[in-house]
Amino acid sequence: IGEKMKINLSSSSPDDGGNAVVYGECFGLIEPVGTAIPESIPDLCLLLKPVKLTLTLDRYNEVCNHLYERSMLPIRRILADMNLEKEEIDEVVMVGGTTRMPQIQSLVKEELAQESLNTHIDPDLTVAYGAASVID
Repeated sequence: IGEKMKINLSSSSPDDGGNAVVYGECFGLIEPVGTAIPESIPDLCLLLKPVKLTLTLDRYNEVCNHLYERSMLPIRRILADMNLEKEEIDEVVMVGGTTRMPQIQSLVKEELAQESLNTHIDPDLTVAYGAASVID
């Protein structure tokens, strides 16, 4: 359910001001189990109750902020290793699943001082081509 909610939030418009909301349903333990530990999976399942989850884009970004910051480390590292300045980067081609996330795109633009990113190619296809070229 978390992956489905993430995809729905990522596909929301960046112009909504962080007001995007997604809903999900799952099962959870509403009340503490207490000292009685269920002896079997069916017994545990009897304790599960339907739960509705609500998640806003602002809250999602808040929870994921440390991951966003960590995702910028490889960019900083490669620039340092290659002894490059961000001004020397002409074009950024976004590949891989997380590059579809508006927050990641925004952070990459900011990190590399780019006005736009090359998102005109299928990120998954690019990764597949790259993997295939390594096998050759």
